[in-house]
Amino acid sequence: MFSLNAVVPVFVVVFLGWALKQKKIIGDAFVNSATTLVFKVALPVLLFKQVCGADLSNIVDPGFALFAAGAIVGNFLFWFLVIPLFVKDNRQRGAMIHTIYRSNFSILGLPLIFNMFGEENCGSIIIILPITVILFNILAVIVLSYFDKTGEGQRTSPLAVLKGIVTNPLIIACVLGVVYKLLALPMPTMVATSVNYLANLATPVALLSIGGQFDFRSALGNLRLSLSATFLKVVVTPVAIITIAALCGFRGVELGTLFILFASPTAVSSYIMAKNMNSDAELTGQITLLTTFFSAFSIFAIAAVLRALGLI
Repeated sequence: MFSLNAVVPVFVVVFLGWALKQKKIIGDAFVNSATTLVFKVALPVLLFKQVCGADLSNIVDPGFALFAAGAIVGNFLFWFLVIPLFVKDNRQRGAMIHTIYRSNFSILGLPLIFNMFGEENCGSIIIILPITVILFNILAVIVLSYFDKTGEGQRTSPLAVLKGIVTNPLIIACVLGVVYKLLALPMPTMVATSVNYLANLATPVALLSIGGQFDFRSALGNLRLSLSATFLKVVVTPVAIITIAALCGFRGVELGTLFILFASPTAVSSYIMAKNMNSDAELTGQITLLTTFFSAFSIFAIAAVLRALGLI
């Protein structure tokens, strides 16, 4: 029921966006403006808020944080090498890799973990939140820039990729969040309220945009790629990572956290970045919806197996 409660509202808002587009209440101009608003304002503010809110005082096992970071990078590199062997279009390559390695950990994952183990038992895992936010966004800029063709047989130069990372609003927001957190600066109530207002825009406006650009004919044409990416995202990746983690000795809350980190559906922000960085936004949105739907079942099934084996 917790998974369904998390999944159903996503589809309700996406369907609303699609219905509003069909009724011509919103149009392409709204979708383009909304994605720009989320990418440049709402989502950076949300990430800043999340990083600032992470509790850095509960570090129990630095090895756990290092393993999580290494798993994210290793998972990214694996699909970065494998996907181009089977997908020929560069924009689709970027979209596939982006949606497979990146998860909705901060918005959906953390509540799932709290529900599984109780918030009072999860202090040590909050430390990986800023790590995942920063890594997910840096790697996203790298993969989307790398597979952004500027011409036949050409890719963005390494210097352009570096520039894209340094100037990306999401990366800037994460860095500012870390600096603000380390300086332990107070946040006046009026500022905190304003931050909350802007941060709360990110997810619903992004979901409306996905619905507004959703095309059923295009979705059918991408069905092979979107279903393949979904299976790799919600089944293959989490099973592989938690198997390695279990062999390394992780158990209980830490293993459960790694499981949710990689089993959570693709982050809605992936669509926003794809839309703004010349990736295949339609395919990204379709994979986001499919992983959100199927993760409600895969998370339940894998968690049941882990509990039966006494691993969590």
